[in-house]
Amino acid sequence: MEQFLQDVFLAVLNMSITAGYAILFVLLARLLLKKTSKIFSYCLWGVVLFRLISPVSFSFALSFFGFMKKDSMEHIPAGIGMMAQPQVDLGVDYVSQAVTSSLPAATPIASANPMQIILFIASLIWALGVLSLLAYSLVSYGLLKRKVSQSILVRDNIWECHAIQSPFVLGFLKPKIYLPPGFSEGEKSYILKHEEIHIRRYDYLIKPLAYFLLCLHWFNPLVWLSFILMTKDMEMSCDEAVIKELGKEIKQDYSRSLLSLALSHKMISGSPLAFGEGSAKSRIKNILNYKQPTFWGMLAGAAGILILSLGLISNPQSSQSASESLNINHAAKISAAQGQLIIRVHGQGATLITGEEFGEWLAGVSVGWAEKQVRSPYELSPTLTIYIDGGPEPYRLNFYDSEKGLAMLSFDGSSRYYAIPPQQYEQVYSLWGLRSYIIPEAVTQALLDGKKTNRRSVQDVPNEKDYQVIEIGKATYYLYEDDGKYYCERPYLFIRELTEESYKGALTFAHKPSGSSQESLKESAQEDQEIAELIENNLQTIMSSPLQSSNPDDYIQAHDREYESILKYGGEKALPYLLGQFKAGNAGGLRGQIMMRLAKELLGVRNNVSDETLSPQEWFSQLQIRQEVSLPDFAYQGNDPIAKLVYQTEVEKHKGRGGFCVVAPHLFASYREGGKLKVFVTTYAQTFRLYDNVLSEEEGGIIPVAITYQEGAGGSYTLESYEQAKDGAYFASSIQEFCVMPVSGKRIEGLAQQILTHYGDYRDIINLQRKNLTEHLQRNNRYGVSLYQPRYKIPAKLIPIT
Repeated sequence: MEQFLQDVFLAVLNMSITAGYAILFVLLARLLLKKTSKIFSYCLWGVVLFRLISPVSFSFALSFFGFMKKDSMEHIPAGIGMMAQPQVDLGVDYVSQAVTSSLPAATPIASANPMQIILFIASLIWALGVLSLLAYSLVSYGLLKRKVSQSILVRDNIWECHAIQSPFVLGFLKPKIYLPPGFSEGEKSYILKHEEIHIRRYDYLIKPLAYFLLCLHWFNPLVWLSFILMTKDMEMSCDEAVIKELGKEIKQDYSRSLLSLALSHKMISGSPLAFGEGSAKSRIKNILNYKQPTFWGMLAGAAGILILSLGLISNPQSSQSASESLNINHAAKISAAQGQLIIRVHGQGATLITGEEFGEWLAGVSVGWAEKQVRSPYELSPTLTIYIDGGPEPYRLNFYDSEKGLAMLSFDGSSRYYAIPPQQYEQVYSLWGLRSYIIPEAVTQALLDGKKTNRRSVQDVPNEKDYQVIEIGKATYYLYEDDGKYYCERPYLFIRELTEESYKGALTFAHKPSGSSQESLKESAQEDQEIAELIENNLQTIMSSPLQSSNPDDYIQAHDREYESILKYGGEKALPYLLGQFKAGNAGGLRGQIMMRLAKELLGVRNNVSDETLSPQEWFSQLQIRQEVSLPDFAYQGNDPIAKLVYQTEVEKHKGRGGFCVVAPHLFASYREGGKLKVFVTTYAQTFRLYDNVLSEEEGGIIPVAITYQEGAGGSYTLESYEQAKDGAYFASSIQEFCVMPVSGKRIEGLAQQILTHYGDYRDIINLQRKNLTEHLQRNNRYGVSLYQPRYKIPAKLIPIT
C-alpha cells in the first residue's frame, strides 16, 4: 500500500509539472485572446484538464514542449527513492540541476534511503490534503442537497426553493435548475437561459471534474489559479451565448439582473460542486462590450485554438529517437570510437578496456539481443557497468548477476532493457577479470557516482589552490574541497559533488599535482600572476584614452596592439582570470565592457549567450560555457568499394588531434595496373568540434590528390602513395605530373584538364560535404545542431544543420 501511494503521488507530481507549463502557455494565450469571444479561452482550459488527468500523450513535431528535448513527461523518475544519486529533469536545465543538487544521496548503511523517507512523508501529506478537500466538497454537497430537499417543481427540471439565495444547477445524471423566489419574469428568462446553456454544454460535469483535479493537485498554486480563471471564462462564455440567442437588445436588462444579484449578496458560496454564479463586475463589463464575432473571426479563432491545443496536449518528439539513441548497435559504434572505456564491477572496483576491443565484442554479440519490457529502470542494482562515454550525461551499459539474461543501456536519462544470452554476462565479466590494472572501488565511487551540480568546468585545472589529482588512463580528475563541500572535476566535462566519505576514500589514492609539488604549485602561481599582470597592464592602457568617448570599441581601436597582446600572449590561460573577475564582481563600467569582449573572443563558439544588448554582468550571469561532445570521424555507408577505400584514406589523412573529420571526395577515375590501383579525386576535408549542439569549423581545405594502393590477397589494399597538388604556380603542373598510370607512368589524356576544370567550380563537393555532415550527426543521434559562423565585428551566425 505504501509503495502504491508513492507511485500514485509521483504520477500526479509529474502530471502537475507538465500541466504547470501548459497553464503558463494558456495564461499567455488568454492575454492574446482578451478581446475575442470567451468561448475560446474556455476551450483552452480543456488542455489543462487533459494534462492534469492523463500521464501519457502522443508525440508531435510541433509540440510546445519541444524545449524539454525529450518525448517523455517523466520529470521525476519512478525509482528516484532507490537511486544512488537522485536526479530530476524539470525541462529547464538550470532548474533541474539546482533541484538535483539539493536532493540527498542514498545512504548504503541505512535501512532506508533519505529520498525514500522524503517520498513517504510527502505522499502522506498529499493524500491527507486530497482527502480533506474531497471531504469538504462532499459535506458541502450534502448540505446543499438538504437545503433544496423542500423545493417546489415549477416545470420540467426547474425548481423553486426558499432556502437558497442564488440560482444554480445541481446534479450529475439529471441536472436540475434551482431558483430562489422573487425574480421578475424577465430576470427568470435570462437566468433560465443561462443555466440551460450550462446544461447543454455539460458544464455541470466539467466543473466538478475540474474541482476533483484541483483536489489531486492541491499543492500546485497554478492549478488553483486555473480553476478560478476557468470558472470565470465558463460564466462569461455562457453570458455571451445568452446574448447571442436572445439578442443584443437584452444587454442592459441582463446586466441589471446580474448587478441586483451581486448587491443583494445572492451569489452562491460554500459548495464547489454546486454550480453558482460569480465575478459579477467583470461579467457585466464583458456583456456590455460583447460583439458577436463574424464567421471568419470564429473560424480563425477555432483554428488558433486547435493549433494551441495540439501543441499543448502533445509531447515533443525526441531530438534523437529512442530507437537510435538506445540502439545497441549505436552503442557498439560509439564504444569503438572511444580510446578507452571504464568497466566496473560494483563493490570491487574498475579497470580499463580499449574502446575498439569492447566495441568489436558488443557488435559481434548484440545480434542475439532483443528488447525487453521492464517496469522501472531502477528496480535492479547493476553488478557490472561499462561507462561508454564519461561525459556530463554518461552513456552506460549495465549487466546484472541476479538476472544474467538482462542488460540495460542508458543515456541522457532514458533507458532500454535487452534480453541477452546468459553466457554473455560471463563473457563481459571476464573482460573485467582478465585485467591486471584495477581501480579501487573508493576511487570509482568518487569519479563515477558523484551528484550532478550546476557548476561548469571551464579550464585545465580547478581554481581551488589545494586540489589533488587522480589519473585514470588518459583521463585526469581533480578532487578538492570548497565551502564545506567536496567535488570531483573532470576538465571541460563536469564537476560533481561527493559525499565526505567517498571524497576521503578517494584521497588515499590521489596525489598532489605532478612534479615536485611545491615547485609545481609555485610555477603555476607564478604563471597565473604573469597572466594577471599581462591583462591588467594592457587593460589600464586600453582604458586610458580616448576619455571623451563612451564607446568601448573606440578604446579598443585606439589601443589595438594592447588588446591583441592579451589575446595572443594570454590565450586560453587568460580566460579563467577574466571570468574570475566577473565572478568576483570586478567587471563594471568600461573595464567590464572590454573584458566581456575579450572573453567572448576567447570563448568563440563556446559562448552560449547571443544577446548583444546585455551588460557585462548580465552576460556573465547567463553564460553557460558549451561543453565539447566527442564524436567519431565520418564513415562511408555506401556499397562502392573504391569510394569506401577513398573515404577511409582521406579521413586518416585529414583528421586532426581533436574533434571529428568529415570528407567529401569527387572521384574522377580509377585505374588498375600491375597489381596496383590508382584513384584520382578532389576532396573537401573539414575537421569539426561539437560543443553541446553547436559546431565549430577547425582545419579544412579542398585539394586534388592521386592515391595509389597496392592490391593484396583477398581484395585487400594497402596505401602506397598519396600525392597532393602543390600550391601556387606549381598547382596545375603538379596535377599533370600525377595524372599517369600507376606502374607504367603513361600519361592519362584529358584527366588533368578535367580535374582543373572541376576545381573552378566545386560546388558539388561543397554540397556533398554538407550532406555527409548532416547524415553523420544524425547517425550519432545529434539533432538540432547548428554551425557556428563567425563574422567580422558583428555577432556570429548559427546555421541550422540538423
